[in-house]
Amino acid sequence: MCSVAEFSKHETDLYPNPDIYEHFIFPFLMHHNTSDPQCVSSANSSAEWLIKNFGVYSTFPSITDFYKLNPYFSGLEVLPLLSPKQIAGMLLSPLPTPPEKDVVIDRVFDFLFESPEDARLPEVLHELLYLINKVNPPCDVYRQIFERLYGAIPDLPRDVEPFIWSYIDQLLNVAPEDFLLCHDGSINSSSSLLMLGSLVVGIPSKTFGSISGSQLLTASKDPSFLEHITTASSIVQQTFVTQIISVNTNSEMIIQNVPDELASEIPRALLLGLSGNSSVLTTLNKKKWKRQQCKL
Repeated sequence: MCSVAEFSKHETDLYPNPDIYEHFIFPFLMHHNTSDPQCVSSANSSAEWLIKNFGVYSTFPSITDFYKLNPYFSGLEVLPLLSPKQIAGMLLSPLPTPPEKDVVIDRVFDFLFESPEDARLPEVLHELLYLINKVNPPCDVYRQIFERLYGAIPDLPRDVEPFIWSYIDQLLNVAPEDFLLCHDGSINSSSSLLMLGSLVVGIPSKTFGSISGSQLLTASKDPSFLEHITTASSIVQQTFVTQIISVNTNSEMIIQNVPDELASEIPRALLLGLSGNSSVLTTLNKKKWKRQQCKL
């Protein structure tokens, strides 16, 4: 018999533990995987194979174990049956069969975001944070994970949002410093900024400080980019506005160039030279100001 499900039934009094999986179940299945093809081919689906062969021990294998034991296994077909650790492995570990990694990551996050509570999203992200240092994935994987997390925030339940932001902060702390640069190795123009999408909020303020104000001014005309930059840290927003101001320090040009949503970052002293003509007043009234600025 290939299946160990019967073993699981007869061992209900014995609390399942990883030693039984490691020293009995895995070697047993690994042997029969080559000596008895029926172990794999008799199952009609990945779900049936997983249930029949692992029973209550299905949480102990790594996701790569499943692929070693069954060359036809598809983790995407059994996401509801996988543990948070195994789902994290789907996101990070190299898998031997199609589809490509970017497709796998998108499919897994689609599953997680469809019903975050049922899919145990917090537990998956916790396991991912633990596993990421062991797997050391390429920067493209980091970028795609950040993209999906940032992109999901507006649509997730409000009680989940603080956790996602906290997780993003933790992940930024362990991610390689150059993971944002993997597309072409540099961030120095409006086009390179726009290519990053939602990942732009993770760029350090010193990087923005090294980009010319004219390039940032061009990027600020893109509504999607502007939406992302307004969610970045205050120091990033301040640096962004400072660089735009450097393009032209005339007070009226400053209020023309700085986006309405970021007007609160304009230093008060730079607003003192404004005239009172109607076009200037119209521009001023569109912007979001701090109370201190409104007193000028």
